[in-house]
Amino acid sequence: MRRSIFALRVPPTLLAEARKSAESEGVALNQLITLARGKGFCHAHGRAI
Repeated sequence: MRRSIFALRVPPTLLAEARKSAESEGVALNQLITLARGKGFCHAHGRAI
């Protein structure tokens, strides 16, 4: 699998909340962000996940 590095700048408070959410869901922060982006993309294009 090819991996990319992508710098994401977010406010510290948003990052802290994202870390808490990832921990409570038992997933990595990267996985949480990837899933959220996927859901946003599907919603924007009228597709179901």
